[in-house]
Amino acid sequence: TFRLEQNYPNPFNPSTAIPFQLGQAETVQIKIYNTLGQVVRQLVNNQLFTAGEHRVKWNGFDDNGSLAPSGVYIYELSAGTVRYAKKMIFLR
Repeated sequence: TFRLEQNYPNPFNPSTAIPFQLGQAETVQIKIYNTLGQVVRQLVNNQLFTAGEHRVKWNGFDDNGSLAPSGVYIYELSAGTVRYAKKMIFLR
């Protein structure tokens, strides 16, 4: 089964974990977006994960190494042809 779980903790500061489950080995991408749809951080870029439960962490920093502002963010997991997204809140 392919599943994206709610991040924990949520709201978070200084970091959060994003759990997901794969039914088979897949190449995965995980991106963090702001509410304008702009990519803030690419946590995982075409990395192969085995079947089973996994967890990645986000520390609130963007791809430029700057701390992201407080607010609502969307995290999206893509694996094969499947995409799931959920909301999270970052409080500084």
